[in-house]
Amino acid sequence: MIKLFEKSDWAKIDDPVEPMVDVEPDLSAFDNGIGVTVEQDGVVLGCGGIVLMSDDMGEVWIRISKKAKPIAVMTGLKAGLKILRNSYKDVALTCRVIEGFEKGHKLVKRLGFVTDRVEDNYQVYTWQQQH
Repeated sequence: MIKLFEKSDWAKIDDPVEPMVDVEPDLSAFDNGIGVTVEQDGVVLGCGGIVLMSDDMGEVWIRISKKAKPIAVMTGLKAGLKILRNSYKDVALTCRVIEGFEKGHKLVKRLGFVTDRVEDNYQVYTWQQQH
């Protein structure tokens, strides 16, 4: 089941897969965006969303539980991202993944992002409209 993200969903994933970034987010940043949560039988398996950085730029974030079956979460997050994308049609979307986190790099590519640039110790990806 896909539902609207609530900040409390973040903490419900107490066994996250290696993080995409190397700092814990300030959850108040989620107030400037929208997100979705993937649940199964009341257990949060993953969540993700868009935080607006400016009027025309948004950054995608993702958190996945180790309990999640990759195909189920991938399907849910991909569907959720398409829904979110419709909320911000004129916003360019990027996603950062820390260098060396190969599962994260594969995940964002499967979600429809392409390599854009390296910034600090992150690979920055850009969302492609056709996905």
